Amino acid sequence: MTELLRIRGREVSRGDLEQIGEWLGLHPEWSRRRLSEELARHWDWRTPTGQLKDIAARDLLNRLESRGLIRLPARQRRGGRQIPRALNSPAQGTLNLVTPVSAPPQSLGQRRPLSWHQAQPERAQVARYLAEHHYLVYVSGAARRAGDQ
Repeated sequence: MTELLRIRGREVSRGDLEQIGEWLGLHPEWSRRRLSEELARHWDWRTPTGQLKDIAARDLLNRLESRGLIRLPARQRRGGRQIPRALNSPAQGTLNLVTPVSAPPQSLGQRRPLSWHQAQPERAQVARYLAEHHYLVYVSGAARRAGDQ
């Protein structure tokens, strides 16, 4: 490396590359995340609120790898949308699909008594059906809220 290397506003020296290479050699079990956390700690690379710039460090490492300057460990799992917990839980029962009413249209009053119930026991099965068959797939409430931020 002869030219000055600046990535994400950070100057990367030959010594920095050697340090990263040393960590990779000494700790082959480290994940990319572990490596980026160690790098951010070592550089004291933090946000104005004091949090480690872990994601920025990981991006920097990926860019160094794409330039052929380092070789990162293999990805341990694919990022992005994770399988919701409801899809991983065992089925708690079966879901009986109801066929549409084929009678002539009636007013709501003629269909009394009406009742509602929460489908708690069938939740995992509903999540599986949505994930498997619905074009928008299943997104848990927690994942939806996290995506809004």
